[in-house]
Amino acid sequence: MIFYDKTLKYIFIISCAVAIIYPLVNIQFIFPSFSRLLIKNTEDDAIRLANLLSPMVVSNNELKIPLDFAVEAEKIKEKFKLERLKVFTSSGKIIHSTLPKEIGEINRKGYFHEIVAKGNAYTKIVKKDSQTLENRAATADVVETYVPIMVDGKFIGAFEIYYDITQRSQMLDRVVFRSSIIPTALMFGFLAAITVVLLKANKSIIIRRKVEAAIEKAKKEWEETFDAISDPLFLHDRELKIIRCNRAYAEAAGMPFQEIIGKPYYEVFPRMEGPMQGCMKGMEMQEGGEEEFSLPDTGRFYNTRFYLIKEGDGGYLYSLHILEDITEKKRVDEELHELFIGALTSLSAAIEAKSPWTKGHSERVTEYAVKIGREMGLSADNLDRLRIAGLLHDIGKIGTYDGLLDKPGKLTDEEYEIIKRHPGKGGEMLSPMKQLADIIPCIKGHHERYDGKGYPDGFKKEEIPLMARILAVADTFDSMTAERPYRRTPGRESAIEELKKCSGAQFDPKVVKAFLKIL
Repeated sequence: MIFYDKTLKYIFIISCAVAIIYPLVNIQFIFPSFSRLLIKNTEDDAIRLANLLSPMVVSNNELKIPLDFAVEAEKIKEKFKLERLKVFTSSGKIIHSTLPKEIGEINRKGYFHEIVAKGNAYTKIVKKDSQTLENRAATADVVETYVPIMVDGKFIGAFEIYYDITQRSQMLDRVVFRSSIIPTALMFGFLAAITVVLLKANKSIIIRRKVEAAIEKAKKEWEETFDAISDPLFLHDRELKIIRCNRAYAEAAGMPFQEIIGKPYYEVFPRMEGPMQGCMKGMEMQEGGEEEFSLPDTGRFYNTRFYLIKEGDGGYLYSLHILEDITEKKRVDEELHELFIGALTSLSAAIEAKSPWTKGHSERVTEYAVKIGREMGLSADNLDRLRIAGLLHDIGKIGTYDGLLDKPGKLTDEEYEIIKRHPGKGGEMLSPMKQLADIIPCIKGHHERYDGKGYPDGFKKEEIPLMARILAVADTFDSMTAERPYRRTPGRESAIEELKKCSGAQFDPKVVKAFLKIL
């Protein structure tokens, strides 16, 4: 085609370039990012699950499979809809698998010894009937993730977790397929429009109508793709008014589209007294983010991810919010946490079962400590940490002090020095568990004194963690109100007087005051 007008020539060349590059960019960069996001989210789920499983299989810095782990693994497999779960030693030997016939096999693959063994997770998506990392035919679309088990920076083994992603993969394929239609339709419509201008023929009106029809079709297909997303999502402008939402959002709000558009989102869904704090902060800082919220009326929990859409010059256009219902996920997390607390309670009971004088001590100390913490206004997360610290505060006494604890007479100075080692020893025993890093200082410090005359570090006042100061009061009160082989209990009233007497010296006055309120 000969161009006599340079402007039209340049327009045609640029239009062709855009028409070709735009779909290629989608195919080469945008669409693959969806698969990478699916793999990344599944890998993150696998790592979180592995972090929850690690305390069950790591004992004294070594990899050990408990007798009841197979039962717990099957429960976890069903709850998280896993295809398979394995545990490897550092040499690659399988010591547990939900498929028992695999136990004893050895993984000699390079990725295990060169990537996983160096503390890195390794993930691969495997399509149905394709070969897995271990050269087995996959029976479904799965994401296969190896998560290393590290103790003090040392590789001691790994989890292999298979997630069945067949449904999510099929949904992603449908969304990508629909999305690919839009740029194709726009390309033909755009080229048709340019052709009309260049030909300068009497067919311009007909061609223009075809272009308009193509654009309308593309718009409709874009809306269908938008509505195919199962999570509620919406766009709002600078005034926080909704300018677009998908069908899932309208259903969650219980309102038709026409009534939603133009209203502030906090008056539609989720209904709140004002905008979400994270959203306002994100607009102020010009960055995206996420936050969790709950709807008391329905008992549902949501996680919202928000993204700022900007103009080419960086100016704000609008914000995109994607709401994910995480109620079921939180329920599963809570069940796992309750299982963890139950395991700690059983461990505490096992520690104390060797001596009739200390039976139930840790549970009573925990109960007192949590009540004190609640009275002092500790957050729910810190109360949970305090509960764990209470159950484990005497774990350092395992195996070493049985005879001394049951001794009917007064301890010698040498024996007392041995007893004084248990807070530090407890901290050392728990140090390989990274999940308990913020608990260890509380366990080490529960025999410190407010005046600095305690042990093992001689910390004083605010140098002692608050939860350790709380445990000190709870521990002392329970010890003074319980029978011991070397003395009869002084009694409740005597214990209260002792706490008052030692307030400001041995104990934090604020903690003593709170404890006396809850008695």
